[in-house]
Formats: sequence, structure tokens, C-alpha cells
Amino acid sequence: MSDYVRKSLQNLDLGINDVPIALPAALCGQAVNANRYSLIVSVVNPRKQNLKAIVNQMPKIWGFSDDCRGRVLGNGRVLFIFKTGESLQVVLRRGPWAFNDWMLSVHRWYPNISEETMKIIPFWIQVRGIPFQFLNEAMVNYIGDQIGDVAEVDFDENANLVEFIRICVNWNVDVPLRFQRNFQFGGDENTILKFKYERLRNFCSKCGCLQHDAKECPLTFDDQPDMDGDD
Repeated sequence: MSDYVRKSLQNLDLGINDVPIALPAALCGQAVNANRYSLIVSVVNPRKQNLKAIVNQMPKIWGFSDDCRGRVLGNGRVLFIFKTGESLQVVLRRGPWAFNDWMLSVHRWYPNISEETMKIIPFWIQVRGIPFQFLNEAMVNYIGDQIGDVAEVDFDENANLVEFIRICVNWNVDVPLRFQRNFQFGGDENTILKFKYERLRNFCSKCGCLQHDAKECPLTFDDQPDMDGDD
């Protein structure tokens, strides 16, 4: 019998109909309390982001090497357990984060956190090019909704200098980045708005995907979208 067959046989459901084992409520509560300050980290490019290296290095990058410990969960994910909720919140506020120059999705862990939630990276996006006569809070919010799922807007109508406006968008890593779009302000004339993603690291310059680079892109040259813009 081969090792593969032996391992496969251990997936049999023998024992599933035995009497369930009830765990003490106090023990369950103790375990939940010990893990209550946890972050789950998902990689976007598993071939370039080693999970064991993330466990070893991210606490140092965050500045909390003595305040958290990591566990490799597999499937491109790592769990970090913090001693205090304050440290955990600091990490979330300072994001988004990257490792080995590829982005990470970082979220506070809670029971039944969804797969879709763990694909989200909150990016602050600088939006340039809105004609000044259309620049107000309602317009900024509407434009943000066209970009993605808006988490927060940084715009002051009374500011003396508005080189750009900032919108925090919950970006799904399965969605390609876009760096400029045509908008029509009250007519059929196009106005190009340009987007800069703060703290953005590597991505595919052919299709905008966060999960591979241009050398690995499945698009052919003819399929490549027009993504010309500022560096």
C-alpha cells in the first residue's frame, strides 16, 4: 500500500457517529479569551510571499515583536495573536501592509469571517483632475462610489489648497487596479480623473492585477488595457 493511499484512507468518516465529546465551557472561554486580539493576514502572491517568513518578520515590521506571535494556517494565511487590543488597532490603522513587495490583506479575526472579507485591502486613493467648479462633498462621495466600496473620505470644502482629494476604498484583490477613468460632468465631454494608491507595492502593469506581475500575466499584448498615466 502506497503512502498516498494510506493518507487517503485517513479521510474515512469512521467515528463520525460516535457520541460527541463535550468540552468544558470554562476551558472554551479561556481559549477564546487568549485569542481575542487576533489578526488574520492573507497573501496575494503565494509564490512570492513565504508564510513562515511572514510569521518571523511582520511583528518586527509592525514594531510589536514582543507583543504578538504568529501561526501559519496554510492556504495563504497567517494568524497573529496580540497581547493587547491597542497594538492590534495600531497595526490596522497604519495599513495597508505588504511583504516582499507584494500586498497583504490584514483583518481583525472573528468567528466565521468570510472569504470575501479576507480579500479586501483598504486603499487610500488620491483622486486628481476633478474640475474645481464641480468640487464639493456630494460630488466627491459620488465619484468614490464609482471607484469602489467607500470606507472613508478625506475632503474639506473649506480647505485653502486642494491638489487632490483622498478616498479610502475597500478594494477586492480579485479586481484589477485602474489608474484613470473618464468621467462626464453634466455633458458628453470626457474628463480624465487619475488615481494614485497610497502604499501600493507590486502589481501587474499589463492588467492591473495585484496577484501577479507582468511576466506572469495571461493577457496577450492585444488584450492589454490602456493604463497610461503618471508614474
